[in-house]
Amino acid sequence: MDNKITIGNRPKSFKKNLLATSLSIILGSLSASVYAAETLEDISAQVEANLINKGYSWVSGAMINNVDIYDGQKVYSNMVHNGLNTEETRGVVNGGTVYQGGYLTSSGSDTFGVNIEGGQFDVGLSEGVLGDGTVIYTYYGVANNTTVSGTDTSYGILDVDYGGSAYGTILNNRGWMKVNWELAYRQAAGRNLDTESSIAGDTIVNNGGFLSVYDGGIIDTTTVNDGGTAQIYDGGKSTGGLNVYKSGLVEMYTDTVYTAISHQSGESHAENITLHDSDSQLAVVANAGTIERTIGINNLINNGRMTFTTDTNGQGYAIANVKNLSGNGSISMRVAGMQGDFLNVTDSIDGSFNVTVMDDGSELRSGSEGYHLIHALGSTQQNFSLENGTVELGAYKYYLAQDQSNSDDWRLTQTKPLEIVTPTPMPAPESELEVNPPTNPNIDGNTGGGKPELSGSAKAVISMANVTPTVWDGELSTLRSRLGELRDQSSAQNGVWGKYITNRYRVSTDNVGYKQDMNGVMLGVDHAISQTGGRLVIGSQVSYSRSDLNYSGGGDGTVDSYSVGLYSTWLSDSGYYLDSVLKANRFKTENNAKFGGGRASASDNTNGIGLSVEGGKHIKLDSYFIEPYLMASAFRGGKTSYTLSNNLKTEADAAESMKAEIGTTFGKSFLLDNGSQVKPYARVAASHEFKKNNSVTINDTERFNNDMSGSVGKYGVGVSAQLGEQWSTFAEVNYAKGSSVEMPYSGNIGVRYSF
Repeated sequence: MDNKITIGNRPKSFKKNLLATSLSIILGSLSASVYAAETLEDISAQVEANLINKGYSWVSGAMINNVDIYDGQKVYSNMVHNGLNTEETRGVVNGGTVYQGGYLTSSGSDTFGVNIEGGQFDVGLSEGVLGDGTVIYTYYGVANNTTVSGTDTSYGILDVDYGGSAYGTILNNRGWMKVNWELAYRQAAGRNLDTESSIAGDTIVNNGGFLSVYDGGIIDTTTVNDGGTAQIYDGGKSTGGLNVYKSGLVEMYTDTVYTAISHQSGESHAENITLHDSDSQLAVVANAGTIERTIGINNLINNGRMTFTTDTNGQGYAIANVKNLSGNGSISMRVAGMQGDFLNVTDSIDGSFNVTVMDDGSELRSGSEGYHLIHALGSTQQNFSLENGTVELGAYKYYLAQDQSNSDDWRLTQTKPLEIVTPTPMPAPESELEVNPPTNPNIDGNTGGGKPELSGSAKAVISMANVTPTVWDGELSTLRSRLGELRDQSSAQNGVWGKYITNRYRVSTDNVGYKQDMNGVMLGVDHAISQTGGRLVIGSQVSYSRSDLNYSGGGDGTVDSYSVGLYSTWLSDSGYYLDSVLKANRFKTENNAKFGGGRASASDNTNGIGLSVEGGKHIKLDSYFIEPYLMASAFRGGKTSYTLSNNLKTEADAAESMKAEIGTTFGKSFLLDNGSQVKPYARVAASHEFKKNNSVTINDTERFNNDMSGSVGKYGVGVSAQLGEQWSTFAEVNYAKGSSVEMPYSGNIGVRYSF
């Protein structure tokens, strides 16, 4: 059942007030209406009400005081009833609170001092229907001095729409004001409106509060305090001053493309924005569905942070058109390939700005003049500087430099800009002797023409492509020393053995440098076969090793190597011997590149196989021995292809190694009183790597070569001990040095049980 109260007759205009007070409506509606009468006096109804249990009120041309609206309750305040509407009969809501779940609408009426605590308050125009069915829209709702806040589970919402306005609004935690004129949507529905924009003036956004300005909405004279957020979407505008303090945030969104309706409002725009503090922020947000992706600002004072970013779809770049830029703040931008953000300062610039460009693995176009990042009319070298001096894009590092042909344009280029160093003034002469100071300033910096500097990501992937041959070689050296120990035995015996292995490589080529530390274990079993004129030992082995990589300039990686192999050694009674090894590996790599913006990682798996053959002669000289030898080895690792998490794409050809080595081992045998035999020894050798071309291609365009060719000198000492008939131990330490590689140490220690 509806509960209805009618006040007065049907006047055309109203001068007197009628009052209804202290009304409670339960499970129904309160309707306080002023109807048209044949009088020129102006009357308004005045209602003080408390709505209970989902009641609702319709206040037409009346005043309602101090209404509290709770969950499920609704109050409608407007100025149109049965098609009659005059400016003098505006509804009024004076005070009250809209709680969570409550709803207040002001259509063509005025509100004063309303508090919103988790409820919703809509301010818009009044809609009426005349007798002939025509829809009319007249006058607009006005909200004055509204305070908006939310609850733990609900936002308090003030919706200023359809030409409505709000003045003196305060937005507190989880309080949200939306300023939106929805013209395009109404046009799509077949209703053409000729009305003013929705506007919010003198708004204060406090910590946790939100102010959103949509197409056709205007905010005027706005303050965003610490923790507050103001959002200006495409078609929204800010007039007067927009002042941002402490960690306050302003977001300006680029144009959005609508397909179902006409959209002609254009970019989001602000007359004046001032970022007062270092942590005050202006975010230029690129909408994924935009075409031009622009925002416009007349005057920007940036003493905080201007950040180019994207919406939740994570796509797109933005153009910021700023007439006048001043201040001393920072600017953060993004570039990937030949696409990126752009700052366009059209009239004037004053101040200095630290520019940060996010590192990215995508490559700038080869042979290009760099990426055009900024245009600033009248800019000088002091206006912009790049954070950390460089940005890493794809395979190279880039600098921010003024264009040589147009100093108003700033580009990311591989050439370091010239830095003008002002000469130190010379002291005044003590005598009258004339001293002529230098006329040309000193020039400090790279004048260009050299090789561009590689990015951290490029160094990481080039280094990783070079690692597997050294891992294989480190394991091979341990296995070769095992075969030498077998030759020390005076009789053929079967056995099982194990070794701990460790080594360190320092690699430095034209492109990269890195340190590689390897640790692992190797286990094997062998079988001795007696033959006429000599003996043969055959065996098999398994191993696991882990190599930890540290790249020059930062970054690291790991290689887990799993191998199986077969080996044999033949020793004639005359002392000649022939050793052979066939070994296959499975490599699991983890690459962590370090660059200015953080780290990029990727993992990969590849296989490798290698063969080694060594021949020499074991010569005994009483208790001494000497063992000259020649060795040849070959290794081939599989091709790799992977992409780092920063989008840098890597394709590495098969990693190959082909070596020859000549050397000699010499030592002395000591027979102890308990029957044990100890043999210390030393080794000197020279090795040469013949393989020159292990190429790596980055982003399909940049090709690099790992050239490890060259000679290496090797030096080592070791000892083997026969402890009775069944047990033996051994240990060895080596050092190697070449033009591109150094092995500060390589060692192994192990034990064998014979049976």
